[in-house]
Amino acid sequence: SIKTDGMHAYEKDMNKRKNVWQLTSALRYESMHEQFQWAVNGLFYHFSHAWMPEWQAYNSYYFRGNMGANFSVDWRWRWKQCFLGGEYALDHNGQKAFIMHLNTKAHGDINLFASLRRFQRAYQAPFAMTFSEKSMVSNEEGLFLSADFRMLQHCTVRCYVDAYRFPWLRYGVSAPSVGWDAQIESEWTLDKMFSIKWRHKAKHQQKNVAADLSGVGVRPLQTLCTQSGRVQLMMTSEEFRLQSSLLYASSEKKKACCFSQELRYQQRNSRLSCFLQHAVFDGDQGLSTYLYSNDLAGGMPFVNLSGKGQMTSLMLKYQCSKYCQWQLRVRHQAYHEKNALTSLGMLLTFKF
Repeated sequence: SIKTDGMHAYEKDMNKRKNVWQLTSALRYESMHEQFQWAVNGLFYHFSHAWMPEWQAYNSYYFRGNMGANFSVDWRWRWKQCFLGGEYALDHNGQKAFIMHLNTKAHGDINLFASLRRFQRAYQAPFAMTFSEKSMVSNEEGLFLSADFRMLQHCTVRCYVDAYRFPWLRYGVSAPSVGWDAQIESEWTLDKMFSIKWRHKAKHQQKNVAADLSGVGVRPLQTLCTQSGRVQLMMTSEEFRLQSSLLYASSEKKKACCFSQELRYQQRNSRLSCFLQHAVFDGDQGLSTYLYSNDLAGGMPFVNLSGKGQMTSLMLKYQCSKYCQWQLRVRHQAYHEKNALTSLGMLLTFKF
């Protein structure tokens, strides 16, 4: 395997330092006009060692070898309030990937978006990044639809639905599968100081059952249904922001919830700012809620809360000068059925 996160916390990771080099070259030709633009792209890459993942049925079409290439043509066309764009790509084996999107403002307060994607199961692009359900750009077909509109003067609604299918096996899924997810979110802004937000998301996806029930070594698929949501009340002023949040999640017969109260405070023209948060959570084993919590620059902004307990977090920031900032974060998590966890982080950053 190739480690790319830059972290070498264990001795086995140290053995992977500087043992692979990579040569990458790219080209792009772009032509821009008033309402239409297009471009041709090429990417070539070579590794000093071959990628040879252990063969499994689900990774039959994964990239293998030490060199490859990708080519694509992308375009964008604009007409009044309508934008149409997309990209058509090939890899070094002639496998294809395609994505196209349409964005239009149907009315002054209504915005519509649609995206169609199709990535062949054998398409290989280790460095590709695009809109997809999986992290790898391959073995996926899908249609994404979204809309956002203003219902009343102070109410905005955003929603989307994404339906997709995987023509080939995936990790943990021993047959072609399908799935969909949808979300609706609304925000009421009552005045400059007070607002209410609500969001609900549902996801249906096929996975292997826990055990082989077929008797022939192939696990049948089952559809897993998960739901999650958030209700948030926020009050702001020039110096502080007070926010109350209720999070909930459910999956099959499991349920979890979390209530969080947070306060951000900074006096006008002060170099010191403060963030204080307290959360109470309760959930069944194996189901978590993800709570947004301030962290040091570069840290994880979400905290995974599972089981039953409480969390308290304090974050201080002090602007020492125009080029220097000091940050301190203290977080304590107390659980009913396991040991408490306390973490302390401090960061001093300089900008030149």
